[in-house]
Amino acid sequence: MNLPCSAPHPTAGWPHPSAPTHTPAGIALGTFGVAAAALAAEGAPLSDLWPGYDNPLAWGIMIWSALGPGALAAFLHAKVGGAAVCSGIKG
Repeated sequence: MNLPCSAPHPTAGWPHPSAPTHTPAGIALGTFGVAAAALAAEGAPLSDLWPGYDNPLAWGIMIWSALGPGALAAFLHAKVGGAAVCSGIKG
């Protein structure tokens, strides 16, 4: 695709500024809200939404899956990334 230098990039302004970008989070929050309202209407405690909330193993798995991979990747990038040497092709 040969565009003149003054032409905007084909994806400039995408997604449209008015397009919703947080739709999955809104759906998850809405689903949680509906479930919580249904439990409250029945008179049940909100802790029934997650029966294992007091299980340390469940919390450990959830915290590891949220923080572990990113922290491990950052550590390995800092330690191993500095040791890598790039070599050019000698012709």
